[in-house]
Amino acid sequence: MAVLLEAPGPRRPMSADERNRAPPPELLLPERYAMFAIEGGELPSDIAVVLLQPWSLCGLVPMPEAILAPVVSGASGDYVLGQDDLLRISSERFRILIVPCTFETSDECRNANNIFRQVSKHNDNSLLFLAFVLPEA
Repeated sequence: MAVLLEAPGPRRPMSADERNRAPPPELLLPERYAMFAIEGGELPSDIAVVLLQPWSLCGLVPMPEAILAPVVSGASGDYVLGQDDLLRISSERFRILIVPCTFETSDECRNANNIFRQVSKHNDNSLLFLAFVLPEA
């Protein structure tokens, strides 16, 4: 069964400049996917993109609100979602979570396990979609 997700209210079409603008090449592949997904405000407000690696341009480029990225856990040293992000998920601010991933590294696999476990503990009403991003050739 296919479900079409429609944004509430009128949607603004993307301009040609917005469609043709590529995210900065310094971003990791899943980050570029995330930036493309939220470009132009096309996503409904209850959808977030969850990264499995920390935001690579931290301090240089602000991370958009609809992107959630892990931080280092002080206790274990593993990457997990921060408390603010978990509050937004548990309050059902974000009901649909899109997770772009390549699974090219063992770190990404381990982070996915940690983050999926966190999300399932904080909200069992969210839909979690994995978006497998093919590595660049």
